[in-house]
Amino acid sequence: MSRMRLLVACLIGLILVLLLGWQVQRERLVKACLESGGAWTGSACGPLRIRPILQRDLRRS
Repeated sequence: MSRMRLLVACLIGLILVLLLGWQVQRERLVKACLESGGAWTGSACGPLRIRPILQRDLRRS
């Protein structure tokens, strides 16, 4: 039973390390996108777009 617990603990530890690495990578991508003037869309860097509601409010004033 002890060997199984050690294996599960190692597996969970590995998964946590992978998730933390993935999070750091995503934070770097978002930071680079924002610094270049883009907007992070959740999966990629895209151009900054004003939403239609905000455009309408800007046209009124």
